[in-house]
Amino acid sequence: MMSIQTSRDAESKPVLGPTLPVTLATLKQLFPIRDLQEEVLESFALERRTERYSAGTVLARRGEISDSVIYLLDGTALVDMGSQSSYQVESGTTRSRFPLCGGDGNPVSVVALSDVQVLRVCSGVMAKTGAVNDDGFPAIDPYDPSIPPSLRSSRLFQAFCQNDAEGAWEMLPIPEVAARVRGIFDRRGGGAELGRIVAWDPILSAKLIGQANSPLYYPQAPIAHFHDAVRRIGHKATQNLLISCCVRKISHFRSAEVLHRVRAWWQAGVLRAAVCQVLASDYTEVNLHEARLAGLVADIGDLPYLQFADDFPRSYWHPDELDHALPHVRAGLGASVLSRWNFPGQLASVPQRARDWSFDGGEDLTAVDLVIIANLLLAIGSPAQIRLPAIDTLPAWGKLRGGGLTPHQALQVLQKARAMLLQLGVADPGVFPDTVRNFH
Repeated sequence: MMSIQTSRDAESKPVLGPTLPVTLATLKQLFPIRDLQEEVLESFALERRTERYSAGTVLARRGEISDSVIYLLDGTALVDMGSQSSYQVESGTTRSRFPLCGGDGNPVSVVALSDVQVLRVCSGVMAKTGAVNDDGFPAIDPYDPSIPPSLRSSRLFQAFCQNDAEGAWEMLPIPEVAARVRGIFDRRGGGAELGRIVAWDPILSAKLIGQANSPLYYPQAPIAHFHDAVRRIGHKATQNLLISCCVRKISHFRSAEVLHRVRAWWQAGVLRAAVCQVLASDYTEVNLHEARLAGLVADIGDLPYLQFADDFPRSYWHPDELDHALPHVRAGLGASVLSRWNFPGQLASVPQRARDWSFDGGEDLTAVDLVIIANLLLAIGSPAQIRLPAIDTLPAWGKLRGGGLTPHQALQVLQKARAMLLQLGVADPGVFPDTVRNFH
């Protein structure tokens, strides 16, 4: 058997010459890349081209640490496993659909037997391919003793739990947001206007950040702000993602009861995000963008359940079942969605901690704490307030600058959040709960 020389005379450097475009069809044949969401692959493929190497080039050496894996898209390569064991890989064959090598402690060496074209991606893709969650179990356990028997017996709930393990949730922005994005594209509007919409929409901002944190992009550090996400993946990929979510695919709700709750979900998220941002600005050292994002995605788990209900036969569920189910499903579903969308650990945990009033993550106040405080502030004056703890008993409350807020300061936070959204044109006064108006 032919073995690979270990000398450095054939360095793994691309050579000049024509390269191949990387297409969506190509990516959907590669394991495990093909398991990533299609919109992620589609945006990644834009302007992506192969690397070209001449015959005799050593593409990888056994034992070397690498942050990338290599796929052979054109040509022939030799994979040397040591101990006189090797095999050839030709493009277009089943073997070429798997990585030739890569990752820490690479166990093989690879040499180009002909001129080759390869795709190099971050080795993290081998560990993260868009599964529902890391352990492979569904986000909701229908046998969880905390789930009321009345909910467990619901046909809608049972059907959702049976489909939950697949995690194939088509989560799109609400129709009004999608229409605003389409309008900007139609009139060739400016990026600043588009940026405001994306920054304040839970689905668009989460998908964009998830794309940027994908292992396809060699993320050195997790991103929590959409401007940083745009810089990482590029303007063209960003535009393609928005077009995919708002133009090619448009959310249509058949049930008026579901649409009403989806709009209420969006409105509550926007207001919570604004309160989190004001709290971060005035009373903490937490990054403003991270605080806003945490507020937006805290209840993102509501959406897959509501969308599933809209597709489920209307005769099998009552609108009251939705209100009964959401408090029991949103935390697990939300954490699962954010994990699948590559959110960093602390932000991915927000849905599970958003109403954990006794949560104490340590001395430093975090975005999770701000979401908890915002949820309780926004419940003031509502019927739900009588079932909630006193706000000054929250561990998160005492971590605010000054050890908490006076009633007047709490009112100012809500007023500033309202004014900020109105000034940005993100929402109109109709989206604000009566609890805010009652403070006037």
